[in-house]
Amino acid sequence: MPTGNPRAAVTPGRWLAVKRLAALIGAGALLAATYWSLRLGYADLVYARGTEEAAETAVRLAPACAAYLEAAAKGREGLELAREALPTSSKLLIKLGLLSESEGDLAAAERYLLRAASVDRGYLPRWTLANFYFRQNRMDEFWKWGRQAGDMAYSDQSALFDLYWRTGARPEEILARGIPDRPQILAQYLNYLLLRDRIAEAEPVGERLLEAATRDSLPLLVSYSNHLLRTGRFRIALDVWNRLCMRGILPYQPLDPPQGRIITNGDFRWHPLAAGFDWRIQQIEGVSIGLSGPSGPLRIAFSGKQPEHCLLLEQILPVAQGSTYRLDFRTRRAEPSGGAGLIWRVWDYEGARVLAERSIGTEIKEEQNQSFVFTAPAGDPAVRLRLEYHRPLGQPRTEATIYISAVLGSPEISGGR
Repeated sequence: MPTGNPRAAVTPGRWLAVKRLAALIGAGALLAATYWSLRLGYADLVYARGTEEAAETAVRLAPACAAYLEAAAKGREGLELAREALPTSSKLLIKLGLLSESEGDLAAAERYLLRAASVDRGYLPRWTLANFYFRQNRMDEFWKWGRQAGDMAYSDQSALFDLYWRTGARPEEILARGIPDRPQILAQYLNYLLLRDRIAEAEPVGERLLEAATRDSLPLLVSYSNHLLRTGRFRIALDVWNRLCMRGILPYQPLDPPQGRIITNGDFRWHPLAAGFDWRIQQIEGVSIGLSGPSGPLRIAFSGKQPEHCLLLEQILPVAQGSTYRLDFRTRRAEPSGGAGLIWRVWDYEGARVLAERSIGTEIKEEQNQSFVFTAPAGDPAVRLRLEYHRPLGQPRTEATIYISAVLGSPEISGGR
């Protein structure tokens, strides 16, 4: 009489056969999965070679992979077949557009490329359209798609900027029509111009970048300030520097030459940038120069093997032409004696003429204050403050450690020294 339990009707032999069959099916599935995993992995390895033959081999190994199909498709027939499988592939549409252009069918080329831009909101279709319209000398469309490409770009855009300059457009037109107000692209374009020494053209770009500057912009904007100083654009360099200070991107007080504020980082609280209006520490064999702690003072250690004459430290000072300034400096020595040969000098900006100088005293070990005055020459909106070492005649090279805790500037009051 039936029991109603299906398992009860199965003999032990049949049950064992079912278990073995299930195990075989599982093993087969595992083997199949392993096979396809290895096959797909090998296809990816082959595809990574980056050649047409590699892409074709990868398609044969993994015909359902869109990336392989896009890369392997060539010729109109092959591209159209691939597009049937991938109707919204922007890469295939771009290939078809460029192929149509090469065949002289410009209307079809434009349709394909515009379709690629409509299905893909990324960079490549817009960059391709900008190039297409550039080749066709359709400048309004060129600027439209070039700007859209720049608006979403993060990698190096030198090729796009090169294309802009090849149009023969004026720099202000390039900036207005081709450069979006994104800090990333403004920074790239400013760097592009600086590398090509187009400093005048860089000024309005730097102005726009300053309005949106962040701490990430600091290295580039300080480099920009250096270029401005190098080419004699002192007023703009000072404006860039002060705006960075006022926004807290630089940790210094803004400079104001008419009020006597001409020294940057005078207490050496911050590690010098070696750029702009900050200190430039020189690398001299036999001399170690650096901050003695997290916030100063500056330590200069002479080994006795330094050159007989060398520049140790320099800062560009903005000045009001014809004004007289007082410079105060505070130093101490680590040893009871030594340190002879250290001289503060103010040079004209070109470094052709010494305007004033003062030797650092070596008589006492304790901290000492010294000062001297100089008058800014007419026609020079900046001068150079330098700390130099010159071995005194008849004396050995100094072996000493000097600490400089402050360098201050102020307007000279009548009767001061």
